[in-house]
Amino acid sequence: MTKSSSDLQGGLNLSNLEKGSALLNHIGYAALLFSIVDYAAILIPFRFTNPNWELEVIKQLINQVIVLLVAFGLVFYRPMTISRKLTKYFLRFLSWLCLLIGVFYLLLLPLAMVDVGKIGLIQQNNVNSRLNQQLKVSTAVTKQVSRLGITEQELQVWAREVQLTPQSIAKDRAANISLQNSILTQLTTLREAAQTQAKQTLEAAQKQNLKDTISIILRGIISGVAFIWMWYLTGWARQRISKKPRRRKTFSQQTTEQLDQNISLEQEEMEESAESSHVT
Repeated sequence: MTKSSSDLQGGLNLSNLEKGSALLNHIGYAALLFSIVDYAAILIPFRFTNPNWELEVIKQLINQVIVLLVAFGLVFYRPMTISRKLTKYFLRFLSWLCLLIGVFYLLLLPLAMVDVGKIGLIQQNNVNSRLNQQLKVSTAVTKQVSRLGITEQELQVWAREVQLTPQSIAKDRAANISLQNSILTQLTTLREAAQTQAKQTLEAAQKQNLKDTISIILRGIISGVAFIWMWYLTGWARQRISKKPRRRKTFSQQTTEQLDQNISLEQEEMEESAESSHVT
């Protein structure tokens, strides 16, 4: 006994395949709605011209790409013929939306690079500002400690301020180094440490910014190309929806029908005349 034409390989019924496709479509619609809510949560409240906010938003938007791609893929999964006209228009809209999203992600890359540059400049200014403040304080303390006539009690206070330990003070006294010189040496050490710390902070920030820039560029390119490729693959959804044209009779058809009607009328008249002559 042969199987019907509606059966597919593996014993899968055509109606079951349609139901499975519809289920995947519904999951895709749900994922699409979730992505819209997530995008709104990322963008609101708007703080444009803030490079830190813009860069963080770009990172989060790129992180949402996988969910959005899966949502579009599930929505476009249509192994059967689409019969509803509203669905056709919606899929055409989503197909063009893929192109817009792909271009949008590619356009985010220059903005991300500009924001990374601005953030790096802000970080450098902040580090230099803190360093200059520390150096000013150190210079002021150095003037106070170096002045003539400073008392031992004042030196003890400044020793605690510059965090000189009793062990260090005792070691310096054993080496015939005055407390004043010990404080000045400690201030020099603190200035050098502050400068070294500022340099290390800037180098670490530059490395992190470079890492973020490379990651954003690569992932942004992948995101943009993926959406543009999906737009290309869904060209079937952008095909013009054909309307059934009304059948219009050509001039030759109208002429033929009119001749047929005239012939039938003439035949009827001849039959009627023949019947009347027969009766007479």
